Amino acid sequence: MSQDQTAPAGPSRLVDADNQGWYLTATVDGDGNVTGSEYQADYGFKRGLEGRQLADIERERGPIRPVLPITDEDEQLIRATFDRIGRKSIATLAAAIEQVFHEARERRGGLDNVHDSYEYAQRTLTAGREGSWESTVLLRVQLLGNGLNLVRAKRGEDTSVEAMRKRGPSKRVDVDGRQVLADMLTGWTGSPDRYTEVADTLASVVSRYADEVGGADGWRRVADQYLQPGALAAEDFHNCYHLFYSQSEHFDSGLL
Repeated sequence: MSQDQTAPAGPSRLVDADNQGWYLTATVDGDGNVTGSEYQADYGFKRGLEGRQLADIERERGPIRPVLPITDEDEQLIRATFDRIGRKSIATLAAAIEQVFHEARERRGGLDNVHDSYEYAQRTLTAGREGSWESTVLLRVQLLGNGLNLVRAKRGEDTSVEAMRKRGPSKRVDVDGRQVLADMLTGWTGSPDRYTEVADTLASVVSRYADEVGGADGWRRVADQYLQPGALAAEDFHNCYHLFYSQSEHFDSGLL
């Protein structure tokens, strides 16, 4: 680790070329005095990644990108897409998240590189704040998206994963909306000059949208019957409601 404590502070969060997230933190001496700053990696203690100065990350793991807020244009894109697809919005968003996860995994070797590709795809979606509860729930929502994007074979049809994905998505998903949202999320996670945190950003935008268009009935305006309280798919409801409605004025924790 570089010992240059005079290095200028950079962004509070950044993402490296391997989609590893880093956050800026203070360094202290044995007496608790602040001596400078450095970047720590999300789950660095599990991955053998020690603290580094900005220049070291750029040199060893670059190019790097700052984590920046959603643009006004992208928020308007989400709103316009939701306006058009209505109650298919949440299922379509889950399918878009899984599509981005799948494409990231394929770039890393897919099932021929099972563990590394899976971990890379997870980091791709969560590098903006990997340790947050929102990121944890986002990965559970991705599993719902997988079920929506892969359609099971009927008698006599090809049962391979590739064939199931080709038959998808489910009718619960708006195909054009999925592509619009997936393209946007690909930009958030793969842009060469910035990274947009995914989970908490979507929670904020979706909650705000639901409140504005539906008030106390906002969740019913964006989610289909399978994602309502009391539906048989209780876990899917729990995960989607917990994440995407968590910042709503009308969020009811008693439903979880």
